[in-house]
Amino acid sequence: MIDKASQVFLRNGFRRTTIKDITKATGLQPGSIYSAFENKSGLYTEVFEHYAKRQIAFLDACDEQQDTSLDALKTFFKMTSESVAHRTPDAHCLLVYGAFEIPDNEKLCAITCN
Repeated sequence: MIDKASQVFLRNGFRRTTIKDITKATGLQPGSIYSAFENKSGLYTEVFEHYAKRQIAFLDACDEQQDTSLDALKTFFKMTSESVAHRTPDAHCLLVYGAFEIPDNEKLCAITCN
């Protein structure tokens, strides 16, 4: 469900994504979304946290495969740029994209990426 919602936010951005868009992509009813996440911002926070954890896990995997941290970063950015070039689902960086999308009056909850 979070992956499907993530794709909607990546495609439409936070402001242009509606609950109807999310229900269509996930098959959930609006009441289920509001019950689980309270509102669109709550869902976006969950999507954002999921994405951040996935990116950190990917970076950790790169680090384990390389001899130095610099080589790990090079691998991470190379794989990310290939994703952009091939327009795979992670082609946009949700972390950067989201920073420009969230209106000031809809601050996300604190996000921890431990």
